Amino acid sequence: MIDNLLMAQQLVYAKEFSVDSATINGNLIECLIYNDYEQRTPTLSKAAVEQYALENNLLYSINVNNNGLHIVDNAANEYTFNVEPGNYNIYQLIEAILAELGGDWSMTYNAVTNKVTFTIDPLLSDGFTIYSDGTLNHALGFSSTDNTVSVDGSATSTQGINLNQIRAINIEIDMPSPSVNVAQPLNQNILATIPVAVQPYGMIVWTNSNGFRINMMCEQMNMIKVKFIDNQGNLINMNGVNWQATLQLDAVNFTD
Repeated sequence: MIDNLLMAQQLVYAKEFSVDSATINGNLIECLIYNDYEQRTPTLSKAAVEQYALENNLLYSINVNNNGLHIVDNAANEYTFNVEPGNYNIYQLIEAILAELGGDWSMTYNAVTNKVTFTIDPLLSDGFTIYSDGTLNHALGFSSTDNTVSVDGSATSTQGINLNQIRAINIEIDMPSPSVNVAQPLNQNILATIPVAVQPYGMIVWTNSNGFRINMMCEQMNMIKVKFIDNQGNLINMNGVNWQATLQLDAVNFTD
């Protein structure tokens, strides 16, 4: 293949494909794009995302993939629940969590350290454990690998809170690409990564300013499967927001 890439290349096909919220039904984006060019000889296909735009008002940072807590106190009371998906500030999230835990609990936020502390009423129990299987742990700064055991009825997060849980939108296709994503090192199908660098209610706008393309050797490519996933590989729920993406597909033949 390396020898082929060093040969002269003749562009034989070029087309842009636009997909958007008006043409794709559903909030979990997993769609098929049909290509009207069928290669009859081994061809180098070049694929790219040219532009992407999304209203970041309902791209929930706390969603069904990261909204669960699992706590058991020393009196064997178990608290397993999911907070309602949405965009929270820390005080709103604390209120939502305490509504599930009940009046025997308190929860405070330290703006200097950016950490939270759970405290249980000693009349109920002398301590508790925050289990690592809670999917909300990372956002609150608690471990997702080790259980957190309270000391004197309180437990403080070891890391700072991070309510920006969707930090990138990865556009994945059903063909191997040479792209490398450090968040998903085993995923070799990511076509492009769009950073989420705006606050909720802002507009995410990204353009392929340097004309980057990925190279794919194939004999036939008349259909491409596209997914929008987060850094954990979960399909991103668009929640009905307006979005648009433009994909470019080129095909070249090798000539002597």
